[in-house]
Amino acid sequence: MNSRSFVFVLLQRVDAAPGGESVFTRPLLDALRDVGELFQKRGMQKYDTVFLAPSLPTDDLRRQKRIDWGRVEQELRKDEWWGGPNRRGFRVNQERLLPKIRTLIGAKADECVVTVSGALITPPIGWSYALWDRVDELNAIVSLGPMNPRYWGLESEDRMSDVRVVKQRARAALSAVVGRQLGLEACSNVRCFLFEPVMDLVQLDRMRELGKEHGLSMPDDAHYESLDSDVSAAPDGDVGEEL
Repeated sequence: MNSRSFVFVLLQRVDAAPGGESVFTRPLLDALRDVGELFQKRGMQKYDTVFLAPSLPTDDLRRQKRIDWGRVEQELRKDEWWGGPNRRGFRVNQERLLPKIRTLIGAKADECVVTVSGALITPPIGWSYALWDRVDELNAIVSLGPMNPRYWGLESEDRMSDVRVVKQRARAALSAVVGRQLGLEACSNVRCFLFEPVMDLVQLDRMRELGKEHGLSMPDDAHYESLDSDVSAAPDGDVGEEL
């Protein structure tokens, strides 16, 4: 098992609510903190969180590290980061984008950078979407777009129910990525964060704990508090609201 420092990068549109703060911002910060605390007991040296966003509208969010948005926006508008359109919009070419993000945030050579974004990422050939991509041992991206029930045309009357769904799925996906980046092996326990392959959201929703088979878990802290959200997404739904 590797011992590494991590930087979580929240690359987020924040124009969905007055004042510039998205309804997803705080739940995603909570998810990042949950994942960091879980894995700090299991090989993660430390973790930091960096915002790549136009504004941080409230005092407690301003305490998070933020990179100059003008510089970021200028870079992200370049055509070279986009992998081309599909029927749900443009996809990010993560193999080109992630090295640039490392440069923008000034990541150290041995730091593992995990970017979290509502953007769609380029999936493997034959796949309609991807939830994350571990591009290499130091760079990964988690795509929140397909995790949103509204993306598939499914939504609850309670807006915050959709937010809880995204938060729970984001935690599971981040746990899968961080665990593998730390050198933990994939497994066949469908409830474990390290199960592979994860082909769809139905499987992601089953992943609720760090399985005992990895020899690291304690029964009292190897899982997250349930958010009581269980939503299945149809693979061919209509486009909904983006993050």
